[in-house]
Amino acid sequence: MKTYFDKKSLLYLSFLVALLISVTMVKAQTVFKHTVSSSNTKQHISSINHSSSNGKKDKILIVTHDYGKLGPYQTKAVGVWYNGKKWTVFNQDRTPIKANTKFNVLVTNKSNNAFIVRAKTNTKSVVVSHPKLNRNPNATFLVTPNLGSSGPYNKSPIGVYYSSSKKQWNIFNTDGKTIPKGAQFNILVNSNIFKHKVNSLNKKGHITYINNSKTNKKDKSLVFATFNSQTTIKNFKNPIGVWYSNNKWCVYNENRSQLKGNEAYNVISLSSKKGLFPLITKPPVLVKTDTKPNRIDSKGLKNIGLVKYIPFRTSGSNTANNKERNGPDITKYEDIETLLDGDSFISFIEKLNVFRKIYKDKNNNSNVYYYFPSEYTLMWNKETNEYAFNIYYMSAEGTRGSVLVNAELTPQVSSEDIKLAEKLLASKLRKPVKLMPMDLRDVPKVDFGATLTNFNVKPESINTSIPSDYHKPIILDWKMDSNIDDFVGAMLNNIGVNINLEFRPYGDETTVINVPVNLEVNSPLTFGKIEFSNTNELLDDWINPIDYPIVPKSIVLLRKQGSRNYFETINLESEEIATGETLNIPYEISSILNSKNNIVKLWLDYTLNKDCNTCNQNVKKKIIKGTSHNEITNLSVQILNALSYSNAHSMKLIIKSTQADPNGVNEITFPAFSIKEDDQEFEGIQLFVPENKELSYSYQLITIMKDGEVKTSKWETSNSSLLVIGESQIKKLYDHKEKSELERLKDSLLSDHKDKLIEKGKELLDEILEKKDKEDTPKEDEE
Repeated sequence: MKTYFDKKSLLYLSFLVALLISVTMVKAQTVFKHTVSSSNTKQHISSINHSSSNGKKDKILIVTHDYGKLGPYQTKAVGVWYNGKKWTVFNQDRTPIKANTKFNVLVTNKSNNAFIVRAKTNTKSVVVSHPKLNRNPNATFLVTPNLGSSGPYNKSPIGVYYSSSKKQWNIFNTDGKTIPKGAQFNILVNSNIFKHKVNSLNKKGHITYINNSKTNKKDKSLVFATFNSQTTIKNFKNPIGVWYSNNKWCVYNENRSQLKGNEAYNVISLSSKKGLFPLITKPPVLVKTDTKPNRIDSKGLKNIGLVKYIPFRTSGSNTANNKERNGPDITKYEDIETLLDGDSFISFIEKLNVFRKIYKDKNNNSNVYYYFPSEYTLMWNKETNEYAFNIYYMSAEGTRGSVLVNAELTPQVSSEDIKLAEKLLASKLRKPVKLMPMDLRDVPKVDFGATLTNFNVKPESINTSIPSDYHKPIILDWKMDSNIDDFVGAMLNNIGVNINLEFRPYGDETTVINVPVNLEVNSPLTFGKIEFSNTNELLDDWINPIDYPIVPKSIVLLRKQGSRNYFETINLESEEIATGETLNIPYEISSILNSKNNIVKLWLDYTLNKDCNTCNQNVKKKIIKGTSHNEITNLSVQILNALSYSNAHSMKLIIKSTQADPNGVNEITFPAFSIKEDDQEFEGIQLFVPENKELSYSYQLITIMKDGEVKTSKWETSNSSLLVIGESQIKKLYDHKEKSELERLKDSLLSDHKDKLIEKGKELLDEILEKKDKEDTPKEDEE
């Protein structure tokens, strides 16, 4: 019996240890998606901002490019690098990394299965030695280049192969080039990595479809891949990426070269634990201590005019009959979310939009509680479907101008909701409750945080207009350089735009309440709950007025029975409703709504599809037009064979346009673009195109020949958003005319017999000079 007990205990203990190890491993591994944007990227380097990797130099990162829905392609080899504060992903050839490029990122701790290997010399391959890999030609693992502290760069795409002779796996450059000495690679060995082989059934052009239960119909998973050359070194030359299409994940060649059918890839699929529409979570209201407070004379409660109401008296004894308020006590509060606990209150608390702590008055008998808004959002006008975000372009004379940005921020706190909250809280606290906006000891300050540096906001230009009523919007304006296109893009993606309002409660000299500002346009927080005045308004073919598709979740009813108010929720199973489409309420639910009486108010709870790229672009256009009625268009330049065709040393490309001036008044010339090699790309050229007008600009080439001669072309106009410079454009710019067959024959003969012609010319010239000398020599007179 004793022996049996010991074995059982041992088995149980072993199970617990294994479980603990597995849980620890899961927690140590984090996966997420990183999107390249102007706010996190400089040239060829994009900073990864994530708590799992920030400030953690010793982490192992694995990255794979994810094409997403709209790309772009990532045709350059990439790597990761720790810059001293954050991990980054970068292009190995140091060309600019394109905006909206997405990477699946895996972060894990260093371990026996996650480690770094280095090239000790300039070599064709680097050995990866590991017990699970050695002598195992079927082993699988992932690789990502790591720049380390000092490089070097390895500009080639990489893969792995198994050496049958040495019984070891190796890393190699798939274009056949040498791996430079010191090059480092992150390695991940994991039993969940599987091998996908390309064959005639799963390949289509440059794409191969993965048919595996670990990836099929898992669009929210994050997939990582490494090229596996198996037992031979294949001349592959193709950076690879992953893409989700037709319910399957794919691996594809970034340069779109055709698959041969004998390729293989090491693949792992990991859950990101995100649904189709992520839950909207509000950033928290933060309470902190002011280290350098302004000293204020606090005799009595001094209202500075930000919140207006009937003044109160501070004289008299604090007796049961004295219900005068004495001002907020920041140390005593009630928690709304605790008092109004339960699923039926969740939607209303979201709608109420006040900080969960409501602070008591110093006189308990006053029954007054003070509140802050929990968040400010960009104001949206339901009637006009416009956003209170205006752009005023400043004067530009010869250089790019600045812009003045004006935004109205609303707390979305309605007086009706406050009155309802008072009734609900009174029922819970069993006493009358009066909710009032917090008295402030100073004008609220705006904290732009990293936004100042991310978008060149000028601190001295920030102005705020704070109303005397919390229910009214705050007007905020500031100046910034004219990269407004990037700023609005960041607003739509909630990247790098971190603004807070700092409130300082009256009667407390050190407490600061940080209330976040949400400028993420494509968020339900911006549009709020969809309210209806009555059930007929909902049932009579209600049309979605929002700029984004919504998925209705439930209808929330506020009903009244006697003096009691209560909520009732009717869940919906509705499909996505696009902008301008009608909400069809099922007959059963319509019957329920028609049978309900005593409905005080009702609203619709929904999720919003913020991944609608067309919607984002339309909203972006709507916002950027502002008062200028201009649409920002990005011009890209692609250099083809300009240098090789011209046999030139280098070129300068000059672009000018009145559309470079946001106001369209002055013709602006962009700084010259230096062309030092063929196949270059230039991006980030912004032009402001007036409404109902087409893109228009002029360009010119300055060609510097190898002998130092400088040729300047004529100006040429274009309306294409992609400017290509190649043989045909150069001919047009320099008025190059095709030579006749006779002229080409003459040139050919001159070229072939140039040396002989020069020698013959010299001989003829010598004969002429000699003859002339004889003629000029005086003859002696004959005797």
